[in-house]
Amino acid sequence: MLTEREVLEIIRKGDVDLSPLSIRDVEVEPQGRGGPDLALGLAWAGWSSRFLGEISVTSSPRAVEAALAAARRFATSGAFPLVIASYLDTRALQRFLDEEVSAMDLGGNAVILVPGPVSYTHLTLPTKRIV
Repeated sequence: MLTEREVLEIIRKGDVDLSPLSIRDVEVEPQGRGGPDLALGLAWAGWSSRFLGEISVTSSPRAVEAALAAARRFATSGAFPLVIASYLDTRALQRFLDEEVSAMDLGGNAVILVPGPVSYTHLTLPTKRIV
């Protein structure tokens, strides 16, 4: 199992493919300890949005619920909540979709939701496990 630090490093190095989206401007602990694990931008075709993310090193139902709650706490008017895990199965991805919170894993499986004038959902199925 990967550690939170290893997950962060994979994201920072750009080793996650969310095509056609691109990950930009990754910041670790942008609000210091006790805040979100990272901030990042997602961009596509001239559009971009900022996300504040919580990392979950496991994808157990309990860990998914805890990460979901934490990500919601960190969401601000200028950034959307995001959960990042090493792996998310279809059940977990559907849970995030139902709760309208973005989530992604290191294999590129993702639900990316941006409410407002533009709503974009990127749901990659079937899920693939890379770790």
